[in-house]
Amino acid sequence: SKEIKAHTATINDISFEDREYIGSCSDDGTVVISNLFTDEKLKFEYHRPMKAIALDPQYSRSNNRFATGGLAGQVLVLTKKSWVSGYNKKVLREGEGPIHSMKWRTDLLAWANDAGVKVHDMKTDRGIAFIEKPKGIPRPEVLLPHLVWQDDTVLVIGWGTSVKVAAIRTDSSQGLNGMQRSISAASSEKYVDIVGSFQTGYHISGIAPFGDLLVMLAYIPEEDDGDKKISTSVSSRQGTAQRPEIHLVSWKNDVLTTDALPIHGYEHYKAKDYTLAHAPFSGSSNAGGQWAAGDEPLYYIVSPKDIVVAKPRDTEDHIAWLLQHGWHEKALAAVEAGQGRTELLDE
Repeated sequence: SKEIKAHTATINDISFEDREYIGSCSDDGTVVISNLFTDEKLKFEYHRPMKAIALDPQYSRSNNRFATGGLAGQVLVLTKKSWVSGYNKKVLREGEGPIHSMKWRTDLLAWANDAGVKVHDMKTDRGIAFIEKPKGIPRPEVLLPHLVWQDDTVLVIGWGTSVKVAAIRTDSSQGLNGMQRSISAASSEKYVDIVGSFQTGYHISGIAPFGDLLVMLAYIPEEDDGDKKISTSVSSRQGTAQRPEIHLVSWKNDVLTTDALPIHGYEHYKAKDYTLAHAPFSGSSNAGGQWAAGDEPLYYIVSPKDIVVAKPRDTEDHIAWLLQHGWHEKALAAVEAGQGRTELLDE
C-alpha cells in the first residue's frame, strides 16, 4: 500500500491511467499527478476549486496529457512540452458554468457542466455531441451528474432521476465500392445516438457498467404526500434518510436485483454523500465480457464513514444465501440448474 499526500482540502475526483499514474483534484485549487510506484509527483495550482480530472488513457505514452476543470468553468487540456520543461495549456471550452464531472475513453473526452454533457473527439479536436441537462432537476451542487463509459463507444449519463445511454457512431456509409468506402472512412465524422433513456424512482448517486447492464447506486428520496419527488434543496430534516440501494438494471430500466446497503449513519446522508466506483476492466460490454478478459467486476460504494465492496455472486454464494434464509427447495433448484452470476453481493 502507498499513501499519497497531495491536497489540503476535500478531494473531488481521481483518475487512473492503465499503467502507473493517478491524478487527483481538490477544493484547494490543486491538481496532482502521482506515480504509484515512485516518488514522482506533479502539482498544478489554479486558485479555484477543481472538481474533475481525467487522465488520457495513454497518459504515459501521450506526452503526459490530461484534462481537468472546476468552478472556473474551463475545460483545460495540458500536454507536456517535448523538449523543454513545462506544459502546454489549452482551453477546450469555457463560459458554460462549473465543470462537475469528466471521463476519458480512447479518443473521447466527455464532461458535464451546468448546460449538459459534451463529448469531444480528442483525435480530431472536434466537438461531436451536446446532450442537454435533464429538465426539472436540482442544481448540480445538490445532485451531481454521473458519467461512465460502458465501453469504447457507449457513454451512460445519470443525472437526478434521468438516465441516458449515448452511442458514438461513425458516419462512413457513403460510397459504393471499396475505394469510396475507404475514402469515406478516412474522413468520416463521429456523431451520437441516444439508444436508451429512462427515469428512475430514486436519486442517482452513482452509475457503473456490469456487462451490458448498469449498476445504479440509488438514494431514496423522502416521500411527500405519498409521492417521491425531487427537492430543490437539501432536506430540512435530519436523520430521516433511507438506506441506499444497489439496483442492477437494463437500458430499459428492467430491474434484475435490488439490495439495501449496510451503511453506518445513512439516516443523516444526502445523495451527494455517496460515490460509486468500479474497478476498470478490459473486456467488452457484452455479458460476461469482464470475465472473458480475466477481470472480475468489483464495485466500491463510498460514504463518509464506510466503504462497501460489492461483487457478483457466484453459484456457491447464491446457494449459501438461500440456505441461510431457509429456502432449501430453492437452493436445491439452484444446484440442479447450475445458476450463474446474475446478482451483486455486498460485503
